[in-house]
Amino acid sequence: LSPAPPISSGSLLAEGRLTSDGGETISKGVLAVNNAGALGPGVPFTGTASVAANGRGTLKWVTSTAGTVNYAVYFVSNQEAFVVQTDANNLSSGMILAQQGGPFDNTSVSGSLGFNAFVENTFANQIGQVSADGAGLFTAGNFDVNLTTSQTAGQALTSGSYTVASDGSGTATI
Repeated sequence: LSPAPPISSGSLLAEGRLTSDGGETISKGVLAVNNAGALGPGVPFTGTASVAANGRGTLKWVTSTAGTVNYAVYFVSNQEAFVVQTDANNLSSGMILAQQGGPFDNTSVSGSLGFNAFVENTFANQIGQVSADGAGLFTAGNFDVNLTTSQTAGQALTSGSYTVASDGSGTATI
């Protein structure tokens, strides 16, 4: 999801967290934004939600940087939803997953994990698996890259690192 500052160049990626009262109020929202490789500070937001009995609805987020951002939302369960931005001349989509457990730390991430990443400015899709040691290091893994004109399978991942904050947010370098 990307109600964030305009893209300076390259790709824009965002992830975040929010608190809902189970009704129409969204509070304590924070987005972490990677704008063309530059990690920005958390962008706070608030908002409203409206969801019909069939799971379809709308979300409206208000940030100090992007103003109001509108989404259509499609709940597939009480733990998962898909969203697509409905504002003219803007495109973002993503998913919302309910967070379970906590507090969190590096030990919360261990074992074999899968990932999928899309790099907007190159239209590259990367999918793979990594092994996390529970202490902040990725120790092994492999991934495939699918460009619009070619595919590369079985790229080795030999190292990387991650940190996990008590609220479940974190950073990773692969």
